[in-house]
Amino acid sequence: RTAPGFDPANVLTLRISPPPSRWDNFTQLGDYYERVLTEIRREPGVSGAALNSSTPLTGITLRYPFWVEGRPVEEGNADEAVFNSVSTDYFTTMRIPFVRGRGFTDADDLKAAASRPVCVINQTMARRLFGGADPVGQRIRTMPWMVRGWREVVGVVGDVKQDTQADEAVPQLYVPQRQSPWFFTTVVVRRNGTSAATIQNAMRRADPTLTMSVRTMEENLARSATQPRLRAGLFGLFAAVALGLSAFGIYASMAFTISQRTREIGVRMALGASPGAVLRWVLARAAALAGLGVAAGLIGALGLTQLLRSALYGVTPSDPLVLGALLLFLPAVVLAAAFLPARRAARLNPTQALQQE
Repeated sequence: RTAPGFDPANVLTLRISPPPSRWDNFTQLGDYYERVLTEIRREPGVSGAALNSSTPLTGITLRYPFWVEGRPVEEGNADEAVFNSVSTDYFTTMRIPFVRGRGFTDADDLKAAASRPVCVINQTMARRLFGGADPVGQRIRTMPWMVRGWREVVGVVGDVKQDTQADEAVPQLYVPQRQSPWFFTTVVVRRNGTSAATIQNAMRRADPTLTMSVRTMEENLARSATQPRLRAGLFGLFAAVALGLSAFGIYASMAFTISQRTREIGVRMALGASPGAVLRWVLARAAALAGLGVAAGLIGALGLTQLLRSALYGVTPSDPLVLGALLLFLPAVVLAAAFLPARRAARLNPTQALQQE
C-alpha cells in the first residue's frame, strides 16, 4: 500500500534489447527506438508510451557515479545515483510529478544543432547535493563514455521507489534517451483497454524480429514484494508455532502441577476454600509465571529485534504500540492455557482429593 511515486494502474512494461544488426551507432539506436514508439502511439487506447533503462520495481537498476561541477570528487560525489535514460514522454506516461523546472523535449537530441547535454534529478539527489538551493542550472558530469562534458540540471521530479517499496528514496539521475541511448530498454505503455498482444504487434511492425518480455506494472509491484511478503509469512508462521507450543507447554505444566498438589488443594477446600478461590489461586500462579516470562521476553526483544531492523517496515524495533499489545496479549494466552487445569482443580471433590496418595 506504500505509494511508489508513480501511477502503476493500466501500465504495461515490455523489455526489449534491439539486435546489434539493427544499429551501428547511438544515433541509429535512438532512431530505432523512436520507430518503435511511433508504432505504439498509433494504437487506439494508448495514452502514453515511453522508454527507460532503469524501470522502477522491475529488478533493473543501473547505478553510476557522478560529479558536481566546481566540487572535489570526495565532496561532490553523493555516492552513486540510479542512472535512467528516458524518452521525452516518460514522466507524463508514468505520472511522476515535477517539483521544479522542466522535462525533456525533442530539442534534447544529439542531432539537434542547439542541443546541449541536460539531465533531470529527483528530490533526494537535489536535497543531498544542494540542500535548499535551487539545483536548476547546476551542472553534473556522468561517466565520460556516456556524454563528454557537463550536463545541465533542467528539472527536479518526485522520488520513486526503485528496487522495493520498503526502500528509502535514493538519488536518481535522468538523461534524455536521444542523448544517451541504452542498448537495452523497457517500453512503458499507459493504455485504456488496449491488449498486450495489440501493443506487441505494433512493436513488431517496427521490427518483425523483435523479442520482448511483457508484464503489467501491477505484476512488477507484486513481484518486488514477494521476498518481503515471504519473509513476513515465515516469521508469522514461526511465531504462531512458537506461541502454540508455549501455550501447550503451559497447559501441560499446570496440569502436572495440579495433579501433584491434589491433596493440598483438597486440604484448602476442606478448610473452607471455595471453588472460586481455588480457581483464582491457580490462575494467580500462572499470572506470576506470565509476568516473569513477559519481563524476560521484553528484555530479549529489545536486544534481538535490532537484528531484524532491516526486515521491519512502518514499525521500529522498540515500537511502544507493538510492545504494549504484547504485554496484554501474551499474559492473556498464558491465562487461557492455564484455565482448564485451574477449572479442573476448582471442581475437585475434597474427600476424594484427600484420599489420593
